Amino acid sequence: MDLRWRRLLLALCALGFLEVVAMIWMQLHAGDPGFATTRTGVAFVRRVVVDPDGAAQAAGLRNGDLLDTRSLSSAARFRLFEGARAGEPIVIPVDRAGSALTFTIVPKTAAVTWDNWIYFAAQFWTIFFCALLAWRRSDSEHVRLLTVFLLVIVVLGQSNWLTPSPQFDAIATLISRTILWAGFLLTVFYANMFGRPIATFRRALNWFAAFGIAVTVALADWRIIAGWGGFIDPFVGVPGRRVLLLVGCLLTLWAAVGAARGTERTRVLWSTLAFTPAMVWAALADALPFLAPTYGTVTNALFFLIPVVLTYSLLNRRLVDLGFIVNRAAIFTAVSIVLVGAFVLVESLLTDWLRDASHTTNVLFSAGLALVLGFSIRYVHGRIDRFVDEVFFRKRHDDEQAIRAFANDAPYITDVSILIGRVQSVLENHTDAKSVSIVLDDGGRYGGVGENDPAIVRLRSTHKPVDLHDVSSRLAGEIAFPMTARGRLVGVVVLDARRSGEAYAPDESAAIAHLAHSAGYGLDVLASSTHQDGELLGAINALRAELANRR
Repeated sequence: MDLRWRRLLLALCALGFLEVVAMIWMQLHAGDPGFATTRTGVAFVRRVVVDPDGAAQAAGLRNGDLLDTRSLSSAARFRLFEGARAGEPIVIPVDRAGSALTFTIVPKTAAVTWDNWIYFAAQFWTIFFCALLAWRRSDSEHVRLLTVFLLVIVVLGQSNWLTPSPQFDAIATLISRTILWAGFLLTVFYANMFGRPIATFRRALNWFAAFGIAVTVALADWRIIAGWGGFIDPFVGVPGRRVLLLVGCLLTLWAAVGAARGTERTRVLWSTLAFTPAMVWAALADALPFLAPTYGTVTNALFFLIPVVLTYSLLNRRLVDLGFIVNRAAIFTAVSIVLVGAFVLVESLLTDWLRDASHTTNVLFSAGLALVLGFSIRYVHGRIDRFVDEVFFRKRHDDEQAIRAFANDAPYITDVSILIGRVQSVLENHTDAKSVSIVLDDGGRYGGVGENDPAIVRLRSTHKPVDLHDVSSRLAGEIAFPMTARGRLVGVVVLDARRSGEAYAPDESAAIAHLAHSAGYGLDVLASSTHQDGELLGAINALRAELANRR
């Protein structure tokens, strides 16, 4: 299941990447018709305001010409409202002092502004962030939902289509807007994953947000459909049409922050902080028309904050194992620099040295150099791997080694209380967990939790660590590790959240799981030894009694 989710999410990331590339290409071919319109007080009739030296002025339009949007073709109306293409003619019929005139405007290429490039950078950054989450944490339900939401809101739903076909662009834009605004429903689902059980007040907020989403989707779709058909003036918007959606989604997220605790709260808090500035600004700009001129620029800048804040939370809070990823990336980069640099340097020296040699000799020396460098990759990689671990990840590396070292010693401890105490002490000292508890199989009771507890059942069936946020369990903590022996669950090691709020990295979890298994094996050996000693003592006593009776 995790592998299927990973493939699906990575496929969405690839689709988003291709779409952003297409959007950049279309933005580079966007056109500027060279005029704007203002309201006249008469429905559908707009007054033309011509840009100096623009395409409209070159075509003959003048300030004050009256444009009835109903007289435009559907394609022209869509192009003027959603965006024109450079070089694609647009026929504009106007009324000038009672005379009906028709002009053909050929839009000039519109410059791509700096805030557009910032927005494209934000989209690429978001795609990379989502691909990272999909690759490392596709096993987590809340991470999957966050990934899909980011791709829908920041990438897939933010599409202004400009192809040679206005009809295709209208349909594609309609689909994109529907995906965008309906996608905000994912914020409700995401918020409901935290602070369970969901209180009545939060359920009311969910319905409020859902109502706002439904209204926004309906208005957005109707504006495109009716604007294409000429039933409404597409240049006249409905102020505040997205306020209910934005306010409702923000309230559901912040209510989840208030209800969540521990690491759960850290996760939802940083996600909410990332989205709040852009959503608050969008709500204000939607409700206050005087902010409209700066809407696009500020929105693009605030959208850039979304991946920035999420990446900061990734680095600072380790919500996924970015430390491990940085480790591998640093090693790969260092190996590449060393090998490529060495190849370039040596080849440069050989070129000077063999300047007068034949072409065949040069080829042979270059091939030999490439082979030497190729065979040295493993050696260089090992050296740099150790260097990066020692310099950048020393503390985590030492903690992992200490846990694994004790895991090798645990089965040889001959006292149950000492074994349990040592396991708890080692984990407390080397995991930074707020608390460490060990629950043993005391006849199937598991410390009063019961053998049918969902987490216990999952541990018995999979023999793999269980995230306690994903199951409804009486085990209190962050993650549970199975203590197994001979295929049987003999106990559970439960770790609470870290004091720092960081998540447990996969390599650290693997070391803890190894210790839990070793401790389980040691407990099983001690239990078997005690049972066998009891049977032997009973047999000796029975033999003594029989010998006494014979006398």
